[in-house]
Amino acid sequence: MLPLINAHSYLPLDYQKREADQRGVVEEPPQKLEVVQPEPQQQVQPQDKALQPLKPYFDKYYLLDSVNKIMAALSNYTCTLHKLGIIDEYLNLRATHLISDYGKLPLSDSLKKDLAEGLFYCRDLTYCLPVDKPRSPLPLNLQRLLMAMKCEKETRTNACFKEDLRRNIEGFDLSLFPRDEALDSKVNKLAAIVVGVDSLNELAVI
Repeated sequence: MLPLINAHSYLPLDYQKREADQRGVVEEPPQKLEVVQPEPQQQVQPQDKALQPLKPYFDKYYLLDSVNKIMAALSNYTCTLHKLGIIDEYLNLRATHLISDYGKLPLSDSLKKDLAEGLFYCRDLTYCLPVDKPRSPLPLNLQRLLMAMKCEKETRTNACFKEDLRRNIEGFDLSLFPRDEALDSKVNKLAAIVVGVDSLNELAVI
């Protein structure tokens, strides 16, 4: 059985209105739909960052711990150097004592000479530090010691490298140098060339 269909709903609107008037039915006007606008949300103003306290990257406990570590390391370092006789009680480099120790080792005379020259060079260099323009909060004698030991390590490495060149001088073509030039002079130039070409990256301005 087919479902009942309200045919009246399919009639044109004008016909439906005229038919309603004939029956005396008052058609109510269509109600207007009111669009309700949503209430605007109140924007939360961000607080001024300047008023907010900033948390420090390194608090006082970290700084104090770092200072204690540095002081402990420096204390152990200077104590060890003093026990070995490398420095005196005033943190001065004892170059003469070190040279005498080098003399007891089975080293060539040329290597001993280079080591001694490096020690005196570093000792004299550290006394060129300006006293009236400190760049570190460390005591001046400690600054001199640290600089002298760093310099001594570099000159010692250079002296050992030059000794290795002397032992393997046959592996280099020395035709670039004058024939009557002394061997030490040739070794110094060879060391400057080999070390210099490997240190070109240090010439970068930035």
